[in-house]
Amino acid sequence: MFAENDRISHRQLMRQIVLSLAAPFLLCLAGWRDVKGVNGVVGIGVAMVLLGFYVIFLVRLGPAYEHLQKVLGKVQSVVIIAVYMIYVLFTAAYVLNLASSLASEWLLSGVREWYIRAAILLVCAVGSHQGMQKRARMAEVSYWIIVGSLALLILLAFVQGENFSAQEFWRGTFREKGAVWGTYEILCGFLPLTLLPFLLSKVAKASSGGKAVFRAVGVLGILLAAVLILLPMALGWDRMLMEKIPVLPLMTGTNLPGDILARFDVIWISLLIYALLYSLGSLFYYGSHILQSVSLSVSHWILAAIVFVISCDPISGYSISKYYGKMLMNFGAPVLFILTIYIYIWYRRKGS
Repeated sequence: MFAENDRISHRQLMRQIVLSLAAPFLLCLAGWRDVKGVNGVVGIGVAMVLLGFYVIFLVRLGPAYEHLQKVLGKVQSVVIIAVYMIYVLFTAAYVLNLASSLASEWLLSGVREWYIRAAILLVCAVGSHQGMQKRARMAEVSYWIIVGSLALLILLAFVQGENFSAQEFWRGTFREKGAVWGTYEILCGFLPLTLLPFLLSKVAKASSGGKAVFRAVGVLGILLAAVLILLPMALGWDRMLMEKIPVLPLMTGTNLPGDILARFDVIWISLLIYALLYSLGSLFYYGSHILQSVSLSVSHWILAAIVFVISCDPISGYSISKYYGKMLMNFGAPVLFILTIYIYIWYRRKGS
């Protein structure tokens, strides 16, 4: 059901969340640190439960974020928005690096990566101010293409995997500490949901929007769990640990029955890059929307320029691709969680 009056429906909200997070999850989260094997699957189950409560909390905070200056005052609201924007900009730079590196390696070999990076930014910056409704329609059209393709990849990998061994999955012995860290790392992957209260003003019947978010979290959790179960069985535990992005070898080893396409892996990569571009465009759009919540307006070209500078490793020895995960776990996730609690306390004080 489509929404009216420039508001999106619950279905559109759900599909935008899945489309924005699916590619980063499979490329970056699957097989990362403790998100692997039994520990990773257990972590997904625990994270789903915790996210259920957190989503309810975020939905109830929607009115506070919609009137942030009224709740916190001008100075506090601007400082808090600055913190959110730091997260958005660094996340956008990380996604940009990931998309450009994949395109450079798999689709445009020989082209300098920073050219690819600039072209991606140009496309995403131009499309970022097209409005929530257009982004929702893109998600409506693309949702089943991306999710269906990922489901097909998982199925083909199960069927066509050479040296497939179910015992490999159990080589990663369950450890309570590993499961706890795996849970936390998965929760960090879902950190974009902390932006949800800013967007609820654009959702029809926002007070019941939590159901759509629950469905999105469920779809993402199922996809991630399926890949975590599949990776050690298809690749072997040792090879999975050696791979920088373990899901990529799955793509090179799968094809449609009858070898209909000689380079089917290129199609997988193209779909993932498309999903990453959607993620990047969403970050630009949400960044502009967050700034508008405190009556600030920054050109999308300025945001794009900042993201480009961050992605180009401006400090010697610094790499957003290398340090983003540590920054997210050590600073980003704790700070944003504390901010939501802080805003909640002030919201309650105002008696809203």
